[in-house]
Amino acid sequence: MVSKCLLFFVLIIFTRTLTAELVALELDELESIFNLDITELSQVEYTVASTKPESLTTTPAIVALYTISEMQLIGQHTLRDILSMIPGFTIQDSSLGSTTVMIRGVTETFNQKVLFLVDDVPYWMPSHGDIPLLGVPISAIESVEVIRGPGAVIYGTNASTGVIKIVTKRQDRNELSAVLGHHDRYNVNGYFHHRFESKGEFDLAFETQIDNGYHGSLFNYGIPPSFAMPVAPPTDGVIRKPFESSSLLFNYRYHNFHLALQNFSSTVNGHAGFSSTANASKLEEDGFLIRVDNSWNVGQSRWKVFADYNQFYLTIPLRNHPTEGTDAKFKFDSDGADNFRSRIGINADFAFGKKVTLFSGVENEFRSTGNYEVISISDNSVLATLFPKNTTKELAVYTQLDWQLNNWRLLLGGRYTDNEKSGSEATPRLSAVYAFNQNKSLKFLHSVGFNSPNFSQQLIQIPGAITGHEDLVAERITSSDIAYSVTRDASLYVANIYYYYAEDFITRVLESDGNHFRNASNFHRYGFELEYKSVLDDWKFNSNFSYHHQGNRSITGDDTALFAPRVSANIGLVYRLSSRHHVGGVFRYIGSRVTAPTLIQIDLNYHYKVGKHICYISLKNMTDESILHPDIQNYSITRLVPGGDSRQIEAGFTYRL
Repeated sequence: MVSKCLLFFVLIIFTRTLTAELVALELDELESIFNLDITELSQVEYTVASTKPESLTTTPAIVALYTISEMQLIGQHTLRDILSMIPGFTIQDSSLGSTTVMIRGVTETFNQKVLFLVDDVPYWMPSHGDIPLLGVPISAIESVEVIRGPGAVIYGTNASTGVIKIVTKRQDRNELSAVLGHHDRYNVNGYFHHRFESKGEFDLAFETQIDNGYHGSLFNYGIPPSFAMPVAPPTDGVIRKPFESSSLLFNYRYHNFHLALQNFSSTVNGHAGFSSTANASKLEEDGFLIRVDNSWNVGQSRWKVFADYNQFYLTIPLRNHPTEGTDAKFKFDSDGADNFRSRIGINADFAFGKKVTLFSGVENEFRSTGNYEVISISDNSVLATLFPKNTTKELAVYTQLDWQLNNWRLLLGGRYTDNEKSGSEATPRLSAVYAFNQNKSLKFLHSVGFNSPNFSQQLIQIPGAITGHEDLVAERITSSDIAYSVTRDASLYVANIYYYYAEDFITRVLESDGNHFRNASNFHRYGFELEYKSVLDDWKFNSNFSYHHQGNRSITGDDTALFAPRVSANIGLVYRLSSRHHVGGVFRYIGSRVTAPTLIQIDLNYHYKVGKHICYISLKNMTDESILHPDIQNYSITRLVPGGDSRQIEAGFTYRL
């Protein structure tokens, strides 16, 4: 039935497209990627590591940038797909159902060690640390930029392992898209822009999607502590994995003033905590963000004031609560109203001639969480309080001197962070970039990330399962990198080696009475990453390779190493059949982790464009791999979590208004 619907959908697309008025087509962004020369490649601008756009060769961090238009040609149509293509990144499902981002082999169930930005605004859940990977409409995204490592003085808590920045669109073109796929999946998204004659401009983007889900296999699910059901469930089973989400993003700009509003909700299926095959749950997340900022020039300096507020919380309905023996849900009181973060700050860039700048800023953040409770679904009574209402404040002051000295760019800076619960710390940032010319550079980078624990890690109390501790101190990850990058003959090469040292690392530790959040023993990691991009005639090639030396090893004091792949690789390829027709695909390799086998995925994509019409057909998981991941939620060395479907097909159509 699905295949017939897809075929009918595709026929409609082609009929509508081929009967459209055939006009002379101007070169757009989908075609321009095949016409890059050495100069254009070297001048692609990155904004995630600095206060102003910079080229790859000069930006003082290990960065990567992927545009939506480029990723769509190889069949990567979601934010999760795009992040999976980034060197050093491993994207997988947790047992709970959340999407976990592992960078250089380090992760946490709720992504507490990854800083997520919508444009320049941090967006994460104050109670658990999760990030809104389903929260930004795909139609709103222009590109995705990342830093591997703490990277910059402007970033604080949650930037232990890396920074993900979503760069939203700012263009005059409007568009509307629809996608159909297996399991009755549909997605509708759109982007609209309007410019007033003298009152600024606004962008509005939306996305809604529903997927009835595949059947995923569960392996080695044990019996939770204090199990209340009379008959023990099997250790293996099957779970249906539907999901749905909706999101909205609004931007208004007037000269240097910017106002943004965002809202989203999402639901995915999984298993909470130590639950068995009989305790299926859902992970429901809701978020709202508002930001406002304004900047202006004063002489040779540029000032910016900003304020933002985000409310972000979760609810987990659970079948057969393991200890209560009834259907229940984990939720916050007051419908999550007390779960928010608010931030206010000011920064300034001072120029001293053409070669020296000084950047400084201060920001103050307030975090709040409500009572986290277990509620009976039958009568809404409170069965237990998992952690109480709480608040904390965090103050940060940062400064950085940037000095251009002949072929050298030298940065010396630091950030002082004071969290009222987990302590204070001064963290340095040092960078030296030597540019052989505008197309070739060598970088020496050193930075330290400060990451305060979240409320769940400090306060949660689930007897026999998980215990938080208020005396947790903030973790530090010291990262050192050496990187060489060069653009040559429409090709880009980046090679870097990294070493980092984790101190007071916040993790789960299995003890006799269940898991505890602890500051673990100090440990180190090292490895290297390679990235290569090339445009040759009608071919576009995008590839990377990552090696994490401690990956898939059992190391005392480094509990996450065993759950990280030692080797991973991605290859994306596009061939231009003509100005309208493109074929492409992705080869993805993730090495074995604990009991999870090596994973190889191949996706294929056909892309067609004429006039205002674009359509595509994507074939996913062509090798029909069983996609299984290790259980990094509970650090179980035997449990396997489903992470994707077998072969599938989807088709999409976009009309540009």
